[in-house]
Amino acid sequence: MEIHKNNLKENIFGLKFIPTLGTEQLDDADFIDAVTDANGNEIDLAIKHSIIHPEFSIKNRDLLTKIVNGMTSDGTLKNIFEIGVHRSGEDSSTKCILHAKMAETKYFGVDLNENNLSGVRSEKDNVFCLPQNSSNIGEVMKWVNNYGVFSFDLILIDGFHSIKQVLDDWKYVQYLNKGGIVVFHDSNYHPGPYCVFEAIDDNLFEKSKHFADEEYDWGIALARLK
Repeated sequence: MEIHKNNLKENIFGLKFIPTLGTEQLDDADFIDAVTDANGNEIDLAIKHSIIHPEFSIKNRDLLTKIVNGMTSDGTLKNIFEIGVHRSGEDSSTKCILHAKMAETKYFGVDLNENNLSGVRSEKDNVFCLPQNSSNIGEVMKWVNNYGVFSFDLILIDGFHSIKQVLDDWKYVQYLNKGGIVVFHDSNYHPGPYCVFEAIDDNLFEKSKHFADEEYDWGIALARLK
């Protein structure tokens, strides 16, 4: 993907520039038909979508569990926020988090599809879910604030994967505590996570990509606020 810098849009905290693929149509796409890897080889994403299973791989789950356990051990994990809930069922990032988190750690999940939320929410376990468009940040944060929470320690972005949508989802980083971590799923091939990650200011965040060289993994990227 050839990333361009769009200097005509708003400044967004934590980004060096606003990424674009050059047209509004491409910036609104969840994925594009083909991308080119570092060696100049074309990757057919339609084929990728048909053969990569599960969406959230065992290695993805192991890494996320390690992050949750590590933050729990050092006492820095109080509140978790996830965009895109329970998309892969028992293999999802959601289930991974809920199995690993302490009961007192609050989890907030936002997804447009109520069916993804009904089997997840459990107020007795501090698991709260809202059927809402994540772009409606004011409404989402009003809901979160009702539980006495005003900031997050861990944010997971795994909703719609267009550049435009991931830019909206990145804006929740204004509520990230120092030392907190943002997790992007689908950072290998999808335009939003891939391009927004490249735009993150490494003066403010420690950045790392994982499983980028594995052909059959959608990939995870991390950004920790310094």
